[in-house]
Amino acid sequence: MLFENKTVDSLSFIEYLNWAYNKSEIVQKLNSILVLPPIQRGFVWKPNQIQELWDSLLRGMPIGAVMLQKINESSSKYREVNTSSNYKELNEISNEKKGYFLLDGQQRTLSMLLGLFISETHRLWIDFNEDGLNYTKYRLRVTTKYQPFGYSPDGRSKLSFSEKRDAYNHYSENLIKEENFFNEVKPWKSSDKKGIYLFELKDLWDKKLEDELFQNFDEKQKKRLESFFVDLDKLKKQWIPLILVPIFEINKNIEENNNDDLTLLFERISSNGTRLSPEDLLFSMIKQKWAESHDLVYKLQEKIGSLMKATDFIMTIFRISILLHNQKNKAIADNPKPDAEYFHRYLKDLLNEEEYGLKTLIKDDSVFIRAFEKLMKLIEYKKDRIFGIPKIMFPYLNLYLLQALIYFIIKKEKDKINELELVRFIMFWMVNNPDSKKSSESSKEVIKLLDEGKSLVDIYNGLTKVREEHKNLFFKLIIFKDKSVEFSNMRNQDERALEYFSERNKELYQKFSTNISLLLWIQREFISNNEAISNYEPLAIHNEDNVPYDFDHLVPQSNWSSLSTNGAGLDKIKENKEKFGNLWIRRSLGNLIGNYRVLASSTNRSRGDKSLEEEFEKFENDNNFILFKEDLKDWKEASPQNKFEWNDNRVQKFQYVIEKRVLDLYHKIIDDLEFEQWNKHDTI
Repeated sequence: MLFENKTVDSLSFIEYLNWAYNKSEIVQKLNSILVLPPIQRGFVWKPNQIQELWDSLLRGMPIGAVMLQKINESSSKYREVNTSSNYKELNEISNEKKGYFLLDGQQRTLSMLLGLFISETHRLWIDFNEDGLNYTKYRLRVTTKYQPFGYSPDGRSKLSFSEKRDAYNHYSENLIKEENFFNEVKPWKSSDKKGIYLFELKDLWDKKLEDELFQNFDEKQKKRLESFFVDLDKLKKQWIPLILVPIFEINKNIEENNNDDLTLLFERISSNGTRLSPEDLLFSMIKQKWAESHDLVYKLQEKIGSLMKATDFIMTIFRISILLHNQKNKAIADNPKPDAEYFHRYLKDLLNEEEYGLKTLIKDDSVFIRAFEKLMKLIEYKKDRIFGIPKIMFPYLNLYLLQALIYFIIKKEKDKINELELVRFIMFWMVNNPDSKKSSESSKEVIKLLDEGKSLVDIYNGLTKVREEHKNLFFKLIIFKDKSVEFSNMRNQDERALEYFSERNKELYQKFSTNISLLLWIQREFISNNEAISNYEPLAIHNEDNVPYDFDHLVPQSNWSSLSTNGAGLDKIKENKEKFGNLWIRRSLGNLIGNYRVLASSTNRSRGDKSLEEEFEKFENDNNFILFKEDLKDWKEASPQNKFEWNDNRVQKFQYVIEKRVLDLYHKIIDDLEFEQWNKHDTI
């Protein structure tokens, strides 16, 4: 039995992990289970954190104690300790079950489990073909369900597109189906492409140095292997300290400014690891007072789609609840990240209030859920709603915009809503692409104007009026007259913005020209007709992006990003250096929206870095790529078959086609959404 007349105990490394994994032998031996309280998050550690923890373990370094709390009679819900990035449903604690809640040490425990047991979402590898990094003893790797080829060697970044493409081609050629990649492929970023020296750590615990599995190892590799087995034996003998913390009563009768002790403890101990965001903390507070909220949120996400993460979802409901209550002080509703004190102040009323309380709004067919579903139906692209937003673009919609729109739908529940105007407003917001602070301020303004009974066009005018110091919240999408692109010296971003959008609106040009996500709307017809993209469910609940499309450079990045006047590619530069020699400007041009298109990932993989001239015949008569036909000849000259050589004409054409396409794409949004209805007298 654990903790007999004491508050500190320990288990061996293997015993502790078997207990966490719910192995029957150790559960019976200890006569207890180890589970997670509802307040805990899912698995949030990044690959580099997992790798560094295992480096510490294999070096014999202490990794700290874990904090446990005895499950008491008032506890009724728990989650299993599980490495899945998705939450599992809460389980009921039966009377015969005794055990402990894991309060602190969840992320470490989940990371350690990867080295011993099969996981639905992660795999942990060791590569004996390479030395460790500067700060690690061994070369450890992590792969995940949504990044099956792994990450950079340090685990801090995803693989580049070209690396993913090479990995995809390699494994496809070896007849591994894409849906089996996670279970069958090995980390790609390795010198060992055949994977002879790559092993899952969980498969090595019962192996010996002399096993046939290692017969092809050379002396260096055997030395690494020998050292690893020595360290593994030491790890088996390590102990995990366990600290028992007191049972803190859940404060059911919430008083102003009086948080639960458990909530406070959870907030404070989290500061030692991946710190809780305000949203995480507040969701934890709700789950502590109302455990069923956990399941309800995730079930709703499965039903209506994961348009926002669970914490944002609950915060949106919280904000809408306050707005619908028409509280005298709505400051909390206009604060995107309320602190615990304010949150706690409102929580008692909002949990228990019948009409617009949290418990009411989160349930099926509530006014909130109806508005949420109605919003998605009103704006989704359909064959008969050609101005709509393709579903694949939904994850790009700003959280504060969504909150304002849900409130708008609720306020207009009995009115007929103009779908075109709704999408027009969304795209106006997306083109302006506000930062978090400005977006929050704008959301407040929208809600204020909605409470005054204003229409969407009124709100548009309200958001774009010039305020103090001539600083706009947003910019009107102005119609251009008689603007043409001229050949000239290389212009920087500020010069382009001033020439085309004027001093007053130059920030709008900068925002639009660098916002490539807008192509998902501009190419909405192409996306809907491409099965590989259109069949993808972007709102499915998962933690990482592994989307079936790419933002592809029209003039391949390899043509211009590698050029350097200091050496690399110098022999390829034949243009007038005085006029066109600024390579930094060339790179900034290459990364504007004018040089991007949306392609299915499979198409992009097969394309490689071919010039446009080499592939134009494939889509010369297809406007789905939004290459305007009158410019095709110029695009060929900007991206010729001799793709790495540059001269005056090519530089000029490169600048011309990209700048012109930026303006053409902007005009397409203006024209397709009929912004002249809201801008009848505003032209530049």
